[in-house]
Amino acid sequence: MLVDGEIAGLWRPRASGAKLRLLVTPWRSVTPALRASITDQAERLAAFRQIRLVGVELDD
Repeated sequence: MLVDGEIAGLWRPRASGAKLRLLVTPWRSVTPALRASITDQAERLAAFRQIRLVGVELDD
């Protein structure tokens, strides 16, 4: 995961059938704006794969 051009964590998509779940392991604190950005990008990934996003989980 990149934040402002710096590596800030891991992003692991998990697809099962027509569903996508994303597990994010951040290496910095997650602000509400960062969380919204992660969700937005996850939705874009799901649309690209033509599947439905069912969740974004933060692994603290």
